Amino acid sequence: MAEKRTIVVTGMGAITPLGLSVDEHWKGLIAGKSAIGPITRFDTEKYPVKVAAEVKGFDPENYMDIKRVDRTSLCTQYCIAATGMALKAARLDINKVKPERIGTVIATSGSMDMLIDEGEVLNRRGPMRINPLLISKISPSMVSAITALEFGLKGPNSSLNSACASGNDAIGLREPGIRNNCDLHATCGMSVTISESAFNAIFRSDQWSNSIVPSCCSTRFYERNTICPICNMREH
Repeated sequence: MAEKRTIVVTGMGAITPLGLSVDEHWKGLIAGKSAIGPITRFDTEKYPVKVAAEVKGFDPENYMDIKRVDRTSLCTQYCIAATGMALKAARLDINKVKPERIGTVIATSGSMDMLIDEGEVLNRRGPMRINPLLISKISPSMVSAITALEFGLKGPNSSLNSACASGNDAIGLREPGIRNNCDLHATCGMSVTISESAFNAIFRSDQWSNSIVPSCCSTRFYERNTICPICNMREH
């Protein structure tokens, strides 16, 4: 039996509440920094919980053109930003490889909160006022598809969701693909849960922190694009 080749991580990128790069994120971790603070995305006056770990200072135009920004959800924008960092760190020149052998798998729940928001638009303003790009913005599979399209990755493409284990599962499930039909895989786990509708869903399930000191509490309300590795194979 042929000896298995080693799978290695050749590049990483991160958009997290601790920072907008792997370096910022890692420095925050080793310093014991808390990313939890007052919620700014919506008014929390009627809620007993007023803190979350938000990504701060993210400007999607720093990572993609304005046309792509207008046509994607925040979820997809985080993914594109982190994947771009990972590809740059991997020093991957798409023009010098076979793009059909570079796969993409993104672990995400998409942006389903937008469906609720657009439902309100439907009730108030009628069906012709619904965002025509709604499907491409809320679908988990479109996060992976649009990210691959952005960077010209033409290999196998998929998305998965296994709750909090999604990011690790995405990395682990890519191992057979890399060994059989791809040279590289862009893989990440990403979540954007800080919206009023998502907040209510978790709030109603009694999963919240009663702490009034943000730096001392643990919260289920967070968003992240976990470290996004580009995996490559090399011989022992």
